[in-house]
Amino acid sequence: MITSYLVGNSKDKEFLYRLPGGQLSYGSLYKDGELVQMHLNSGFGFLTCGNKIIYVVRTELHDDKVSICELSTRQFLSSNPRFKDRSGYTNFNREQVSTWELFETSQQIESPPWLDFYFSILKTGSLQDVFDRIKTGEAVDIPFLSYILNIHNNAHLDHIIRDNISNEDFLKGILKLANGNYLITPLVTELTRTHILDKPRFIGVDRDIYGRGVDLRNPWLILNSAIRRNINKTGKACIVATARNEGIYIVEWVAYHLALGFEKIFIYSNNNQDGSLSLLRALHTHGHIELIESDVGSGGNAQVKAYTHSLLANSSVNQFEWCAFIDVDEFITFETSKFANLADYLTWAGATGAQVIALSWILAANTIHSKSWLDEPITGRIRRTSPFQSNLIKCIVRPESAAFSGPHYPIATNGCALSIVNAERQRYYYESLENPADITRAIAPTFKNAHLFHYELKSFPELIWKYSRNRGNYSAITEDIHLNDHFMDRIAHFRKCLDNGQAELIKLAVDAETIKSKTAALLAQKEICDAQNQVKALTLERYKKLVEFLPLFLEKVPSEDRLNRSKQWIFENFL
Repeated sequence: MITSYLVGNSKDKEFLYRLPGGQLSYGSLYKDGELVQMHLNSGFGFLTCGNKIIYVVRTELHDDKVSICELSTRQFLSSNPRFKDRSGYTNFNREQVSTWELFETSQQIESPPWLDFYFSILKTGSLQDVFDRIKTGEAVDIPFLSYILNIHNNAHLDHIIRDNISNEDFLKGILKLANGNYLITPLVTELTRTHILDKPRFIGVDRDIYGRGVDLRNPWLILNSAIRRNINKTGKACIVATARNEGIYIVEWVAYHLALGFEKIFIYSNNNQDGSLSLLRALHTHGHIELIESDVGSGGNAQVKAYTHSLLANSSVNQFEWCAFIDVDEFITFETSKFANLADYLTWAGATGAQVIALSWILAANTIHSKSWLDEPITGRIRRTSPFQSNLIKCIVRPESAAFSGPHYPIATNGCALSIVNAERQRYYYESLENPADITRAIAPTFKNAHLFHYELKSFPELIWKYSRNRGNYSAITEDIHLNDHFMDRIAHFRKCLDNGQAELIKLAVDAETIKSKTAALLAQKEICDAQNQVKALTLERYKKLVEFLPLFLEKVPSEDRLNRSKQWIFENFL
């Protein structure tokens, strides 16, 4: 039997109500708020406002009062009696019940008939019945959808999704219900698209929201993750990378990784100043990469935006078993004496059931002067490893297992720890950092079987170039002639990595002749070659301005011992 109440004390005319912004408040002022109703059957039910469910709850009697527990978070409703009629002091935010978590119920009211469907599902827990309603185009209140998705484990959810993912009415119903929500609409729209996009897709400043993290309990994320787990795999491995003002490096890097065995390369690019957008468009037109043009606003996080969009909104990425999140200055390699090809290595490493493979960095050495950095390929002119090494890693990920990703590591769709192995397919151990999810630093880096060579700083001219553009995982900078805040901090690191002529030679899985021929094959296409030449000209033009700007920049650097030493080194060795 369903019983319905107002939450509060009719004698004192104090009730629970909801403000226009969605916040709850308890008291007696109703100028801007709507009364909240509670509807129960055997202690389970809903808080509603108007004709909408706002919370799924269970209640428990405490003498003549009740505690109200929200079923998604399992937290209790609480109201501070000193701050009645004020938002922010009534909320589902308490772990235990005490005085503030007890409420009176009064004025039994009539239960609305539209709740009958929800009570029937609350009793049976049938997710299929909810999906059948969505197929008809009928509304399902989002708090209830969140509850019903959260109570089912992935195995059951996947079983139901598999039966519905190809149903056109279901997908259309999701789009109608989502009403443009960024966590589900782009993915489902792609699944309903019948034609292949020939032009690069575009994501605007309004999608900078992808760079801000995701609430892992959001029902649209849960549904998104379930759909992605059931997208058919058509390929073994792809790469997702971001690129801004890196046109002079892109062709060689693309040629190398296609030769290595990656079947698809997705490049997200934003706010270029070196003409590389034309080059990327040419590479896209000829089918060598898939370009996504991303317009990033001031303060936007370009790299996290790109990686998270690729996981949540790019169905093509989710058609691959593995996705490597790397930069354009990183080259993956594996031991060709042990593995026939990249797919062979990934099959071997993935046989453990791991969701992530953590590959350690080997830093390449730096040179001070480099007159050929605009013309000669990186792999041809930088031949040795750095005398200084770090313990950082980059990841190859099963894309359906992650909700979003930073530059070095992904976050699981369910918020739990991902199953991670190192390059030897042993359990990956990492340093404990302030953020428990941060796995960037390996306790015992291993370079057996596979790793990355990181051509980070290369030469001093390239150090200037690198730090004149935005760091991918930092807020966007739009000034043309600029050196960002990290430039001076990297001088000491640059000097640690100077080539001493004695370190080991870099050995890549693709030999030098193959890299050269694959690069030449790309540049043999006139549109790509012309765009590359334009990039070189614009890069040189802008670089000359940066060199002229450098002394002016150094004049404004604060006078500190550490910074003074770096300034002196620049004047003695470069200027």
